[in-house]
Amino acid sequence: MTPVLERIASEKDSGIILAKVNTRANPQTVVKNSVRSTPTVKIYHNGKVVESFVGGRLEHQVRNIISKVKESDPPVPSVKLSSDPKQRFAQGKSHLKKGRGFEATIALRDFKPSEPMADQAAALLPLAQFLWDLDDGDRWTGKRKIDDLYHAFLDDVDDRQLTRSIEHLQTAQTLLPKADQAGMAKVIAGLELLISKK
Repeated sequence: MTPVLERIASEKDSGIILAKVNTRANPQTVVKNSVRSTPTVKIYHNGKVVESFVGGRLEHQVRNIISKVKESDPPVPSVKLSSDPKQRFAQGKSHLKKGRGFEATIALRDFKPSEPMADQAAALLPLAQFLWDLDDGDRWTGKRKIDDLYHAFLDDVDDRQLTRSIEHLQTAQTLLPKADQAGMAKVIAGLELLISKK
């Protein structure tokens, strides 16, 4: 199954990001995603599973599934937001503290520069997008040391240990390629803002 998925994902303009999870090394992810046997394939769009299947498939079957997903409308975000910018900002922070990157991204993006909290929302957005990317598989690197640190970060977020979680991202930042370190610095700055008393 892996060669078929890798071939399809590597095609020019596929629009697919393939993320593989080692089920033995990531038991929490297995439980969270109700994986009972392998291979299990889940297709995400807008942070939600839009299609999944268990077991092997022929290449033409996989292509048909992917075509169906691409042709369908993406799921509509089901996040209810306040029209008041201060309340929307508070909603975004609340979602972040619970590790809900998708919901936090929806709440924190599109602040007008004149709105209260616009600067703080912009500073928190990289953290929200990072959490969302972890949730839908876009941020996993395939490098065990970095991915283990990301798992430890998510465990701390789940346990509401946000202060402790910074260390994992700081260590991961030193292991990332130079081109990715500035982006991780923004994620860390967003986490520091989130746990500050401001």
